Amino acid sequence: MVARKKRAKRKRTLSTPSSSSSSLVSLKPASPSDFEFAFRLYCETMEEYSSAYIAWDESKQRASLADQWGKAEVSLITFEQVNVGWLAVQETAGSILLGHFYVEPRFQKRGVGSMILSRLLTTASGKGKSVELAVLKNNPARRLYDRMEFTVTGEDRIKYYMRRPHGV
Repeated sequence: MVARKKRAKRKRTLSTPSSSSSSLVSLKPASPSDFEFAFRLYCETMEEYSSAYIAWDESKQRASLADQWGKAEVSLITFEQVNVGWLAVQETAGSILLGHFYVEPRFQKRGVGSMILSRLLTTASGKGKSVELAVLKNNPARRLYDRMEFTVTGEDRIKYYMRRPHGV
């Protein structure tokens, strides 16, 4: 607990991203040693929303995420060389699936997610591919996807399935 407080205190000194600092936001390949960071952030950002639909079982969540971790291209999102999020994508012949996308709460609504998602959309468009994702119905990240012109292509009891065609 003390280490977490110290880490949080140290990170608060980072400046706030702005459109002029987009070069300070970058991606780097994740390694197996990054899994604990990714799992902590996943729990921190998703437990509240997921618990509205399912009984949250951390051991099951860990096992599921660990299984998915090896099947996708996972990258860490950094700001000023500090890990502030992560994403996992899987590329197919016609699309890029954004399977996971998490940003530290203190960096949400500050442009980090928008910068990274814009870069992904540019990459996908250059390859002639759409970007697809699923988002929990109660997750406020949906607003970001709406702003980025994703459209709902389907839904189930707990998720919206969204897509942004290339060239939009």
